[in-house]
Amino acid sequence: MKRLIKILPYFLIFSTIVTVGLISRCLYINFKLLNEFTQKENAYSYAEAVGRGEPDLNTISDLFTDIVAMIGYDYKNDIISPITISYYANINDDTPVYSIEKGDTIYFKTNNRTRSGITYQGIESLPTIESGWRLAKPFAVLSKEKNDALLYVKLDELIHVTYVWIEENPKAMIYLQRIVMDRGMLPTKYNVSKYMLLFIDRTLYSEGIFLSQDLLSSVLSIATIISLFISVILLVLFLLAKHKISSETNDDKSMSKIESIFGKVSL
Repeated sequence: MKRLIKILPYFLIFSTIVTVGLISRCLYINFKLLNEFTQKENAYSYAEAVGRGEPDLNTISDLFTDIVAMIGYDYKNDIISPITISYYANINDDTPVYSIEKGDTIYFKTNNRTRSGITYQGIESLPTIESGWRLAKPFAVLSKEKNDALLYVKLDELIHVTYVWIEENPKAMIYLQRIVMDRGMLPTKYNVSKYMLLFIDRTLYSEGIFLSQDLLSSVLSIATIISLFISVILLVLFLLAKHKISSETNDDKSMSKIESIFGKVSL
């Protein structure tokens, strides 16, 4: 037990340093994004347009001078939706206007080659003024009529769908992990999926048009929460071990006093 109480503080210090490092990194990335963003004069008023739910898709497509190829067309494209994907007419609506059921076969990338390569369908979603909400046409579904309405969908749901595509295409995962690592991010499945989904956001940012809230890093990321949880467990173990040793020491002192008293009485 005494050996354990000597080792635990080192693990606790290391875990705390990791937690503080992760939080500091997120804050630094967010500060850098906010500080370096400058909206260009006479730039397209994206925030105003998307606030009305009426972004000009042609204007946005003009930002991409080359055909966009976030993923190639030679990967496995038809996947099974792992969740029910809900699409809404408005962000505050309670009832979706269109849903893709869990277990439906969907096409991850629509092979409709427009001039820019962007169809705004499925994963090719647009950022909104609300963090975590996207504008996109629903995924094409096997044996279902195509829905070309631009609707609101949660980013987390698109990320879950992207998880499946990544698992089906490990070569793409390896390629994207390298890109994510080059940008100073952990090559987790979540980071890779989010990176794929936010390619339009990055272009709007670099063109000085719009700073998407989804580009900002969450301070309470999965890695940070895990690290913080480990730190708390280590702290609790350390306090319990210290309390036990302290109790054993006090018990030994009490026994010594009792033995001393009885020893004097016997004399």
